[in-house]
Amino acid sequence: MKNTLKIFCLAAIMLPLMMSCKEDELLTYDSETNVYFPNRLFSRYDTRITVNANGVSLGSPEILPGDRRGLDSLRQVVSRQDIAIIPIMIMGNTSDVRRDIAYRVATVDNYTDFETATNLVSRAARAALETEADAAAQAALEAAIEVGEILPDDDIAKNRFLTDYVAAYIAEFGEDFIREFRESYDPADLNLGIEDVDFEILDAYIWPNSDTGVIVMRLSPENVGDGKFRRAIFQLLPNEHFSTNFDRNPYVSGSNNMISTIEMMLSFSDDLMMPQYWNTAWRAIMGDWSIGKIRILANVFNMSTGSDFLYAFPPPDQMLIFAYGAALQRWLLDYREEHGTRFLDDNGQPMRLGNIINNIFGNIPA
Repeated sequence: MKNTLKIFCLAAIMLPLMMSCKEDELLTYDSETNVYFPNRLFSRYDTRITVNANGVSLGSPEILPGDRRGLDSLRQVVSRQDIAIIPIMIMGNTSDVRRDIAYRVATVDNYTDFETATNLVSRAARAALETEADAAAQAALEAAIEVGEILPDDDIAKNRFLTDYVAAYIAEFGEDFIREFRESYDPADLNLGIEDVDFEILDAYIWPNSDTGVIVMRLSPENVGDGKFRRAIFQLLPNEHFSTNFDRNPYVSGSNNMISTIEMMLSFSDDLMMPQYWNTAWRAIMGDWSIGKIRILANVFNMSTGSDFLYAFPPPDQMLIFAYGAALQRWLLDYREEHGTRFLDDNGQPMRLGNIINNIFGNIPA
Protein backbone atom coordinates (compact mmCIF):
# COMPACT_ATOMS: atom_id res chain seq x y z
CA MET A 1 0.00 0.00 0.00
CA LYS A 2 1.19 3.47 -0.81
CA ASN A 3 2.29 5.51 2.22
CA THR A 4 0.34 3.20 4.48
CA LEU A 5 0.73 3.78 8.17
CA LYS A 6 2.09 0.49 9.49
CA ILE A 7 -0.59 -0.04 12.03
CA PHE A 8 -3.00 -2.89 11.66
CA CYS A 9 -6.00 -3.51 13.77
CA LEU A 10 -8.57 -5.93 14.92
CA ALA A 11 -11.73 -4.21 13.80
CA ALA A 12 -13.83 -4.88 16.83
CA ILE A 13 -13.13 -6.50 20.22
CA MET A 14 -15.72 -9.14 20.81
CA LEU A 15 -17.28 -9.13 24.26
CA PRO A 16 -19.11 -11.92 26.08
CA LEU A 17 -22.79 -12.57 26.18
CA MET A 18 -23.77 -11.95 29.78
CA MET A 19 -26.12 -14.47 31.31
CA SER A 20 -27.61 -14.53 34.79
CA CYS A 21 -29.44 -17.07 36.90
CA LYS A 22 -31.09 -17.38 40.29
CA GLU A 23 -29.00 -18.81 43.09
CA ASP A 24 -31.14 -21.94 43.31
CA GLU A 25 -30.96 -22.65 39.56
CA LEU A 26 -28.83 -25.62 38.51
CA LEU A 27 -26.23 -24.85 35.84
CA THR A 28 -26.97 -28.11 34.04
CA TYR A 29 -29.46 -28.87 31.31
CA ASP A 30 -31.46 -32.00 30.62
CA SER A 31 -32.13 -30.86 27.05
CA GLU A 32 -29.81 -30.43 24.08
CA THR A 33 -26.73 -28.21 24.14
CA ASN A 34 -26.84 -25.38 21.60
CA VAL A 35 -23.90 -23.53 20.08
CA TYR A 36 -24.08 -19.87 19.05
CA PHE A 37 -22.11 -16.66 18.45
CA PRO A 38 -22.10 -14.21 21.40
CA ASN A 39 -24.55 -11.33 21.14
CA ARG A 40 -21.86 -8.64 20.89
CA LEU A 41 -20.77 -9.95 17.49
CA PHE A 42 -24.06 -8.72 16.11
CA SER A 43 -23.67 -5.01 16.77
CA ARG A 44 -24.50 -2.83 13.79
CA TYR A 45 -20.80 -1.92 13.70
CA ASP A 46 -19.43 -4.50 11.32
CA THR A 47 -16.60 -6.77 12.46
CA ARG A 48 -13.72 -5.57 10.29
CA ILE A 49 -10.02 -6.39 10.09
CA THR A 50 -7.17 -4.71 8.24
CA VAL A 51 -4.39 -7.03 7.06
CA ASN A 52 -1.36 -6.84 4.79
CA ALA A 53 1.87 -8.73 4.25
CA ASN A 54 2.88 -8.02 7.85
CA GLY A 55 -0.27 -9.65 9.19
CA VAL A 56 -3.07 -8.42 11.38
CA SER A 57 -2.82 -6.99 14.86
CA LEU A 58 -5.27 -8.49 17.32
CA GLY A 59 -6.99 -7.38 20.50
CA SER A 60 -5.89 -9.12 23.67
CA PRO A 61 -7.06 -12.74 23.80
CA GLU A 62 -7.44 -12.30 27.56
CA ILE A 63 -10.84 -10.69 27.02
CA LEU A 64 -12.32 -13.68 25.23
CA PRO A 65 -15.60 -14.64 26.86
CA GLY A 66 -16.19 -17.48 29.27
CA ASP A 67 -13.80 -19.81 31.01
CA ARG A 68 -10.20 -18.91 30.13
CA ARG A 69 -8.61 -22.33 30.57
CA GLY A 70 -6.45 -23.08 27.56
CA LEU A 71 -5.55 -19.44 26.79
CA ASP A 72 -1.82 -20.07 27.28
CA SER A 73 -1.77 -22.34 24.24
CA LEU A 74 -4.08 -19.94 22.40
CA ARG A 75 -1.62 -17.06 22.93
CA GLN A 76 1.01 -19.08 21.09
CA VAL A 77 -1.31 -19.20 18.10
CA VAL A 78 -2.28 -15.52 18.03
CA SER A 79 1.35 -14.44 18.34
CA ARG A 80 1.67 -15.28 14.64
CA GLN A 81 -0.16 -11.99 13.94
CA ASP A 82 -2.13 -13.34 10.98
CA ILE A 83 -4.80 -15.01 13.07
CA ALA A 84 -8.32 -13.85 13.82
CA ILE A 85 -10.11 -15.38 16.80
CA ILE A 86 -13.91 -15.66 16.62
CA PRO A 87 -15.51 -16.57 19.97
CA ILE A 88 -18.24 -19.19 20.23
CA MET A 89 -20.46 -20.03 23.20
CA ILE A 90 -22.78 -22.84 24.20
CA MET A 91 -26.08 -22.92 26.05
CA GLY A 92 -26.20 -26.24 27.85
CA ASN A 93 -23.86 -28.73 29.45
CA THR A 94 -20.09 -28.47 29.52
CA SER A 95 -17.82 -31.45 29.01
CA ASP A 96 -14.40 -32.51 30.23
CA VAL A 97 -13.27 -33.16 26.65
CA ARG A 98 -12.76 -30.92 23.67
CA ARG A 99 -15.76 -30.82 21.30
CA ASP A 100 -15.49 -29.80 17.66
CA ILE A 101 -17.84 -27.24 16.11
CA ALA A 102 -19.49 -27.77 12.73
CA TYR A 103 -19.87 -24.80 10.39
CA ARG A 104 -20.03 -23.78 6.76
CA VAL A 105 -18.91 -20.67 4.88
CA ALA A 106 -20.97 -18.67 2.38
CA THR A 107 -19.98 -18.92 -1.29
CA VAL A 108 -21.41 -17.52 -4.51
CA ASP A 109 -23.20 -20.84 -4.97
CA ASN A 110 -24.88 -21.17 -1.56
CA TYR A 111 -25.21 -17.55 -0.38
CA THR A 112 -29.03 -17.65 -0.55
CA ASP A 113 -28.94 -20.13 2.35
CA PHE A 114 -27.39 -17.45 4.59
CA GLU A 115 -29.62 -14.86 6.24
CA THR A 116 -26.67 -12.47 6.57
CA ALA A 117 -25.92 -12.63 2.83
CA THR A 118 -29.54 -12.26 1.73
CA ASN A 119 -29.87 -9.25 4.04
CA LEU A 120 -26.89 -7.67 2.27
CA VAL A 121 -28.63 -8.18 -1.06
CA SER A 122 -31.85 -6.69 0.33
CA ARG A 123 -30.00 -3.61 1.56
CA ALA A 124 -28.32 -3.20 -1.82
CA ALA A 125 -31.70 -3.50 -3.53
CA ARG A 126 -33.25 -0.91 -1.24
CA ALA A 127 -30.35 1.50 -1.79
CA ALA A 128 -30.66 1.12 -5.58
CA LEU A 129 -34.42 1.68 -5.38
CA GLU A 130 -34.00 4.83 -3.30
CA THR A 131 -31.39 6.16 -5.73
CA GLU A 132 -33.74 5.61 -8.67
CA ALA A 133 -36.65 7.16 -6.76
CA ASP A 134 -34.58 10.22 -5.84
CA ALA A 135 -33.53 10.73 -9.47
CA ALA A 136 -37.12 10.41 -10.67
CA ALA A 137 -38.32 12.83 -8.00
CA GLN A 138 -35.68 15.40 -8.92
CA ALA A 139 -36.62 15.20 -12.61
CA ALA A 140 -40.29 15.59 -11.73
CA LEU A 141 -39.53 18.58 -9.50
CA GLU A 142 -37.62 20.33 -12.28
CA ALA A 143 -40.57 19.77 -14.61
CA ALA A 144 -42.99 21.14 -12.00
CA ILE A 145 -40.86 24.26 -11.55
CA GLU A 146 -40.61 24.74 -15.31
CA VAL A 147 -44.41 24.80 -15.75
CA GLY A 148 -44.88 27.04 -12.70
CA GLU A 149 -46.51 24.52 -10.36
CA ILE A 150 -43.78 25.19 -7.75
CA LEU A 151 -41.83 28.39 -7.25
CA PRO A 152 -38.04 27.97 -7.56
CA ASP A 153 -37.38 29.65 -4.20
CA ASP A 154 -40.10 27.83 -2.23
CA ASP A 155 -37.88 25.37 -0.35
CA ILE A 156 -40.70 24.04 1.83
CA ALA A 157 -42.86 23.19 -1.18
CA LYS A 158 -39.90 21.62 -3.01
CA ASN A 159 -38.96 19.43 -0.05
CA ARG A 160 -42.57 18.34 0.41
CA PHE A 161 -42.84 17.53 -3.30
CA LEU A 162 -39.66 15.43 -3.25
CA THR A 163 -40.67 13.54 -0.10
CA ASP A 164 -44.15 12.75 -1.39
CA TYR A 165 -42.89 11.77 -4.86
CA VAL A 166 -40.25 9.37 -3.49
CA ALA A 167 -42.79 7.71 -1.19
CA ALA A 168 -45.29 7.30 -4.04
CA TYR A 169 -42.61 6.01 -6.41
CA ILE A 170 -41.44 3.36 -3.95
CA ALA A 171 -45.02 2.33 -3.17
CA GLU A 172 -45.79 1.89 -6.89
CA PHE A 173 -42.59 0.39 -8.24
CA GLY A 174 -40.70 -0.85 -5.18
CA GLU A 175 -41.92 -4.45 -5.05
CA ASP A 176 -41.20 -5.14 -8.73
CA PHE A 177 -37.87 -3.29 -8.58
CA ILE A 178 -36.59 -5.28 -5.60
CA ARG A 179 -37.74 -8.61 -7.08
CA GLU A 180 -35.99 -7.87 -10.39
CA PHE A 181 -32.90 -6.66 -8.55
CA ARG A 182 -32.63 -9.92 -6.63
CA GLU A 183 -33.23 -12.03 -9.73
CA SER A 184 -30.43 -10.29 -11.63
CA TYR A 185 -28.07 -9.87 -8.65
CA ASP A 186 -24.48 -10.93 -9.27
CA PRO A 187 -23.25 -12.71 -6.10
CA ALA A 188 -19.72 -11.60 -6.97
CA ASP A 189 -20.81 -8.20 -5.62
CA LEU A 190 -20.93 -9.74 -2.12
CA ASN A 191 -17.10 -9.90 -2.24
CA LEU A 192 -17.11 -13.28 -0.51
CA GLY A 193 -13.67 -14.55 0.34
CA ILE A 194 -12.76 -18.07 -0.78
CA GLU A 195 -11.90 -20.55 1.93
CA ASP A 196 -8.37 -21.98 1.63
CA VAL A 197 -7.51 -19.13 -0.76
CA ASP A 198 -8.25 -15.83 1.00
CA PHE A 199 -8.44 -17.45 4.42
CA GLU A 200 -8.33 -20.83 6.07
CA ILE A 201 -9.91 -22.21 9.23
CA LEU A 202 -7.28 -23.76 11.48
CA ASP A 203 -9.61 -25.01 14.18
CA ALA A 204 -13.13 -24.74 15.58
CA TYR A 205 -13.98 -26.19 18.97
CA ILE A 206 -15.34 -25.69 22.51
CA TRP A 207 -12.75 -25.86 25.27
CA PRO A 208 -13.02 -28.67 27.83
CA ASN A 209 -14.90 -27.72 31.01
CA SER A 210 -15.99 -24.46 29.45
CA ASP A 211 -19.00 -22.80 27.84
CA THR A 212 -16.69 -20.99 25.41
CA GLY A 213 -14.80 -21.92 22.28
CA VAL A 214 -13.23 -20.37 19.20
CA ILE A 215 -13.02 -20.47 15.45
CA VAL A 216 -9.34 -19.88 14.64
CA MET A 217 -9.03 -18.23 11.23
CA ARG A 218 -5.81 -17.47 9.35
CA LEU A 219 -6.03 -14.61 6.88
CA SER A 220 -4.05 -14.78 3.65
CA PRO A 221 -2.72 -11.25 3.05
CA GLU A 222 -0.88 -12.32 -0.09
CA ASN A 223 -4.28 -12.85 -1.72
CA VAL A 224 -5.98 -9.62 -0.61
CA GLY A 225 -3.50 -7.04 -1.82
CA ASP A 226 -5.77 -5.44 -4.39
CA GLY A 227 -7.20 -2.70 -2.15
CA LYS A 228 -10.61 -4.37 -2.03
CA PHE A 229 -12.32 -5.94 0.94
CA ARG A 230 -13.67 -9.45 1.26
CA ARG A 231 -16.25 -11.03 3.53
CA ALA A 232 -16.28 -14.32 5.36
CA ILE A 233 -19.79 -15.31 6.48
CA PHE A 234 -20.01 -18.23 8.90
CA GLN A 235 -23.03 -20.37 9.73
CA LEU A 236 -22.94 -22.82 12.65
CA LEU A 237 -24.30 -26.31 11.96
CA PRO A 238 -25.56 -29.08 14.24
CA ASN A 239 -23.31 -32.08 14.82
CA GLU A 240 -22.96 -34.96 17.28
CA HIS A 241 -22.06 -32.51 20.07
CA PHE A 242 -24.28 -29.49 19.54
CA SER A 243 -27.59 -28.31 18.20
CA THR A 244 -28.31 -24.88 16.71
CA ASN A 245 -31.85 -24.39 17.95
CA PHE A 246 -30.80 -21.38 20.01
CA ASP A 247 -30.76 -19.42 16.77
CA ARG A 248 -32.55 -16.23 17.79
CA ASN A 249 -31.74 -13.74 20.49
CA PRO A 250 -32.84 -10.17 21.24
CA TYR A 251 -30.44 -7.58 19.83
CA VAL A 252 -30.89 -5.55 23.00
CA SER A 253 -32.43 -6.83 26.22
CA GLY A 254 -36.14 -6.17 26.14
CA SER A 255 -36.20 -5.52 22.40
CA ASN A 256 -38.40 -7.32 19.89
CA ASN A 257 -35.69 -6.99 17.22
CA MET A 258 -34.57 -10.60 16.74
CA ILE A 259 -31.39 -11.70 14.99
CA SER A 260 -29.76 -14.97 14.04
CA THR A 261 -27.05 -16.02 16.46
CA ILE A 262 -25.78 -18.89 14.31
CA GLU A 263 -24.34 -16.59 11.64
CA MET A 264 -21.67 -13.90 11.74
CA MET A 265 -19.75 -11.90 9.16
CA LEU A 266 -16.14 -10.81 9.14
CA SER A 267 -14.87 -8.26 6.59
CA PHE A 268 -11.15 -7.97 5.85
CA SER A 269 -8.95 -5.93 3.53
CA ASP A 270 -5.37 -4.82 3.00
CA ASP A 271 -6.37 -1.26 3.87
CA LEU A 272 -8.67 0.52 6.29
CA MET A 273 -12.38 0.12 5.61
CA MET A 274 -15.09 2.68 6.29
CA PRO A 275 -16.92 1.78 9.51
CA GLN A 276 -20.67 1.56 9.07
CA TYR A 277 -21.32 4.34 11.56
CA TRP A 278 -19.36 6.83 9.41
CA ASN A 279 -22.58 7.51 7.54
CA THR A 280 -24.20 8.85 10.72
CA ALA A 281 -22.54 11.36 13.03
CA TRP A 282 -19.10 10.96 11.50
CA ARG A 283 -20.10 12.18 8.03
CA ALA A 284 -21.74 15.39 9.25
CA ILE A 285 -18.57 16.26 11.16
CA MET A 286 -15.75 14.58 9.23
CA GLY A 287 -17.18 14.74 5.70
CA ASP A 288 -16.78 11.99 3.12
CA TRP A 289 -14.83 8.90 4.12
CA SER A 290 -11.14 8.86 3.31
CA ILE A 291 -8.21 6.91 4.67
CA GLY A 292 -6.10 10.07 4.50
CA LYS A 293 -8.17 11.70 7.24
CA ILE A 294 -7.68 8.72 9.51
CA ARG A 295 -3.92 8.69 8.98
CA ILE A 296 -3.67 12.38 9.88
CA LEU A 297 -5.71 11.87 13.04
CA ALA A 298 -3.60 8.87 14.01
CA ASN A 299 -0.48 11.04 13.77
CA VAL A 300 -2.01 14.05 15.53
CA PHE A 301 -3.30 12.03 18.47
CA ASN A 302 -0.62 9.31 18.39
CA MET A 303 -3.26 6.60 18.19
CA SER A 304 -3.84 3.31 16.45
CA THR A 305 -5.86 3.84 13.28
CA GLY A 306 -8.25 1.12 14.33
CA SER A 307 -8.67 -0.01 17.88
CA ASP A 308 -8.44 3.46 19.46
CA PHE A 309 -11.23 5.11 17.52
CA LEU A 310 -12.01 3.96 13.98
CA TYR A 311 -13.25 0.50 14.95
CA ALA A 312 -13.64 1.10 18.67
CA PHE A 313 -16.53 -0.67 20.37
CA PRO A 314 -18.60 1.10 21.41
CA PRO A 315 -17.76 3.84 18.89
CA PRO A 316 -16.67 7.31 20.04
CA ASP A 317 -19.50 9.59 21.09
CA GLN A 318 -20.40 12.69 19.10
CA MET A 319 -18.47 15.10 21.33
CA LEU A 320 -15.26 13.11 20.81
CA ILE A 321 -15.87 12.97 17.06
CA PHE A 322 -16.32 16.74 17.09
CA ALA A 323 -12.96 17.09 18.86
CA TYR A 324 -11.34 14.96 16.14
CA GLY A 325 -12.96 17.12 13.45
CA ALA A 326 -11.81 20.36 15.08
CA ALA A 327 -8.26 19.05 15.40
CA LEU A 328 -8.21 17.91 11.78
CA GLN A 329 -9.52 21.28 10.57
CA ARG A 330 -6.77 23.01 12.57
CA TRP A 331 -4.19 20.70 10.96
CA LEU A 332 -5.52 21.52 7.47
CA LEU A 333 -5.48 25.26 8.19
CA ASP A 334 -1.89 25.03 9.42
CA TYR A 335 -0.92 23.08 6.31
CA ARG A 336 -2.53 25.73 4.09
CA GLU A 337 -0.67 28.50 5.90
CA GLU A 338 2.68 26.70 5.76
CA HIS A 339 2.56 25.44 2.17
CA GLY A 340 0.36 28.05 0.49
CA THR A 341 -1.92 25.39 -0.92
CA ARG A 342 -4.56 23.04 0.41
CA PHE A 343 -3.82 19.48 1.45
CA LEU A 344 -5.08 16.96 -1.10
CA ASP A 345 -7.23 14.00 -0.08
CA ASP A 346 -6.93 10.46 -1.46
CA ASN A 347 -9.05 11.38 -4.49
CA GLY A 348 -6.71 14.21 -5.48
CA GLN A 349 -9.17 16.92 -4.38
CA PRO A 350 -8.63 19.33 -1.45
CA MET A 351 -9.51 17.60 1.80
CA ARG A 352 -12.80 18.88 3.18
CA LEU A 353 -14.60 18.12 6.40
CA GLY A 354 -18.35 18.00 7.08
CA ASN A 355 -20.78 20.88 7.19
CA ILE A 356 -20.83 21.07 11.00
CA ILE A 357 -17.08 21.76 11.17
CA ASN A 358 -17.07 24.11 8.20
CA ASN A 359 -20.01 26.10 9.52
CA ILE A 360 -18.37 26.58 12.91
CA PHE A 361 -14.72 27.07 11.96
CA GLY A 362 -15.12 28.30 8.38
CA ASN A 363 -13.98 26.81 5.10
CA ILE A 364 -10.29 26.52 4.32
CA PRO A 365 -9.20 29.19 1.81
CA ALA A 366 -8.43 28.00 -1.72
